[in-house]
Amino acid sequence: MMMSSTKRTTTSDLDSRADAVVSAQCPACGLATTLHAESIAIGAEVLCSECYAVLRIDRSKPLTLIEVEEEDLL
Repeated sequence: MMMSSTKRTTTSDLDSRADAVVSAQCPACGLATTLHAESIAIGAEVLCSECYAVLRIDRSKPLTLIEVEEEDLL
């Protein structure tokens, strides 16, 4: 007789994943900026939480951000 185990996902498990944040150094101001884990995707653009520079996610492991130049935004 084979027994299978199933992991149940609780509401608290989902809440902790949705609230997960990671930080990386902003190339514009040099300070740590925080991002929600769910927003991390290569090529995604985010704002620095300190200086509000527009940053692009270049790599996910390790999390690497590059500053988007103003002319690239137009």
